[in-house]
Amino acid sequence: MKRIYQAVVCKANSDVVPARVMAENREDALSKLRGRRASPLELKLSVLDTINVVFKSTADPREIAQFYRTLGRRLERGAEMRGSVRDAMEYVVDPLLKSWIGEMEAQLDGGAPLADSMMRAGFPVRDSALVRAMAGAGQTPRAFLRMSDEYAREDRMARHMRSLLVQPVIFYVIAATLILGATLFALPHMEKFFRQLPNMTMPAYAAVVYSAADWFNVHEVWTVPLYLASSVGFGLYALKGRGVRRLLFQIPAVRRVVERADAATALGAFALLYESAMPRDEAAKRTAEAARREETSRAFIRLAQGIEKGLPNDEAARRAGFPHFLDRAVVGALAARDADSTVEGLTLLAGNLAEDAEVFAQRLEQFVGLALLVVMANVVMMVFFVVVFPMISTALSQV
Repeated sequence: MKRIYQAVVCKANSDVVPARVMAENREDALSKLRGRRASPLELKLSVLDTINVVFKSTADPREIAQFYRTLGRRLERGAEMRGSVRDAMEYVVDPLLKSWIGEMEAQLDGGAPLADSMMRAGFPVRDSALVRAMAGAGQTPRAFLRMSDEYAREDRMARHMRSLLVQPVIFYVIAATLILGATLFALPHMEKFFRQLPNMTMPAYAAVVYSAADWFNVHEVWTVPLYLASSVGFGLYALKGRGVRRLLFQIPAVRRVVERADAATALGAFALLYESAMPRDEAAKRTAEAARREETSRAFIRLAQGIEKGLPNDEAARRAGFPHFLDRAVVGALAARDADSTVEGLTLLAGNLAEDAEVFAQRLEQFVGLALLVVMANVVMMVFFVVVFPMISTALSQV
């Protein structure tokens, strides 16, 4: 398991500076620090950062975007590379990204080229490939600014997708808690109160509810843990389960958001790889690996296969089977006469799709909010019929 260690090291020029390293164990961390030509003076495990990294497959895209933007702007103004990296790191909070930057800085101090430093530090391959390609043309600042824009767009898409789940998740937690609390505390007291009323006649449905609550409370030693486990399990399945995702994907509004968000992210990544002068078939394969939807991934795989067979880019795209809202635009972008026009076309298309996804997501958020209001109204009505209505009906029957 990867762990994050915080250290204080003495560099070759006798400077004493803080450092951060990701390693398997303490010995591995010490070895990596010595490999940076630094003498460790202090080393300790960062428990919180390690826990954070365990549950993350990659660094926060918003923080990557901010780091690249800061670095690109400083380089544009003529700042020195190593100093710019060190200064840009001050704004970073993500522990995984901090460990990448620390290793990148150490590689630069050792004389490694910028692209190699990024690749060895753990940055995505597409990022180091783009920096390598554009550095040769003297456009290193532009490479970082381009990647910053792309990561910022990916982050916006991810936040929109997460926002669609926030309200349902909050509602689910509140509803599950209220049901448990009512069953354990409220219903037993209400039932005791009802039984003390003269000539009390409880409706049949209410009697069933109270009987179920009594049975639940009698066996609470195992019913409560079972209820909690099943609630958590069902919630996780609803969030992660493929069956639920396929069901939700049948809703046109949800499908439009997911399709366009994934396509925007995939095309943005493909544009970066295309601009990095990576072989076109390899760029398509790497994009397929990063795509979240199977349909998008298969389309890029077929695109790579067509290019490998020697087909022109536009013809390979035509046969790849991209989604209907994407097909003609991708073919048109890949039919451009030069690589710069292709990159510009793909980037513009990715931006348009991201805007469409944001609009659809906002509409869907409004719909979800209204739907939850309806559900909440039904919950209130159910509580009324179980708790209040029996009292009213009893009082009226005695008039």
